[in-house]
Amino acid sequence: MKDYIFILDNQIEAEEIIIEASGMMDAFMKAKELQRKRKIDKKSNVNLLFKGISY
Repeated sequence: MKDYIFILDNQIEAEEIIIEASGMMDAFMKAKELQRKRKIDKKSNVNLLFKGISY
């Protein structure tokens, strides 16, 4: 399992999240779900950026 690092940015604050997954597509789907939840909670646009992979 690898750790995939994403940044959720909503113009006011940026949060780095680490997702443990077996593949990039699995990690991306989990990150998109987190982005969707944050967008609903914050009621603003949330950008999702891929930062890197930690082995």
